Amino acid sequence: MAICQLCDREMLTASSCTVSALHIAGKPFAAVPYGGETRYGRIVSTLRRCHDCGVEPEGFHHLGCDWAECPHCRGQLFTCSCPFDEFAGEDDDDLDDWP
Repeated sequence: MAICQLCDREMLTASSCTVSALHIAGKPFAAVPYGGETRYGRIVSTLRRCHDCGVEPEGFHHLGCDWAECPHCRGQLFTCSCPFDEFAGEDDDDLDDWP
């Protein structure tokens, strides 16, 4: 069992992470949904769930997923050096610190 640090959901069974935006100095960048990654083309849309974090197509990847694309630089989110400092979920009006 693996629980996402941001949405507190079981990664392999949740349809999506609740984090929908990442922020750099207060500027929001919409999270890239599974199937919307540009560096892989659209091949992932034929898959049922993400091979790494288990979200369904059009869902948001969980923190640390190796397939997640950075909404700022479009590289691999797990390894990019973009200085995200906040995140926002679908139900959050307030911003929390990036863990």
